[in-house]
Amino acid sequence: MLKYLIAIMLVVFLTLGSLYAHFATSFFIDLRPDTPISVAFWAEGESIVYRNEHGYYAPIQLRGVELSPSLPGNMVWDFAPDVYDYLRWFGDIYEMGANTILAQNIMDPDFYNALYRFNMTNDSPLLLLQGVYGGHDYRRLTSRLKEAVDIIHGSRINPIGAQGLDIFRANVSPWVVGFIVGGEWNPDTVVFMNHFVPELPDYFEGEFFSSAEGASRFEVMLAQIMDNVTSYET
Repeated sequence: MLKYLIAIMLVVFLTLGSLYAHFATSFFIDLRPDTPISVAFWAEGESIVYRNEHGYYAPIQLRGVELSPSLPGNMVWDFAPDVYDYLRWFGDIYEMGANTILAQNIMDPDFYNALYRFNMTNDSPLLLLQGVYGGHDYRRLTSRLKEAVDIIHGSRINPIGAQGLDIFRANVSPWVVGFIVGGEWNPDTVVFMNHFVPELPDYFEGEFFSSAEGASRFEVMLAQIMDNVTSYET
């Protein structure tokens, strides 16, 4: 009987541990490494192109509106709007002729749930430019970007989030044009990284991104981060 109970507890702990690793961290094992890469948007020269409903790729002009999770009388970090507020705003944004939402940082589950619902019920979906704020900690930025990747694919649970337990299950990745890495960087941070962070290399060559000849250490750092996160999403 004791062995049976131990076996049951072991299975439960392994199951809960696996679920936690998959949904609450960026731990991932690639079981299909040879799967072809397919993307809906990419940069081509000075244009952004997308795959239209006929399967052809064409340039797209982004007409965007920046959206923040705030209401009068509340702070931004309160995430006061609910799904119906976002749906109303999306409708107004669509009616004014815009086609893209800019989120400067990771939003709450209501935002992504509303965007998914809106796009699934409209012939012309709203696109998303997902920003991820970097602050002064470039090491933290990589993990935050991986978190954002999980969120847009609807595969993330944050035990301590904006709404307590944040569960992100809405897959909005088909409409994500790209990520804004680090948001608006402080000039002092750029100077500090270029001159006072010795562990940053002078050059980087990755699978998806490489630094140009003569790039600054800050630019090399961005290339490293973008390559790391692109590999993770791929």
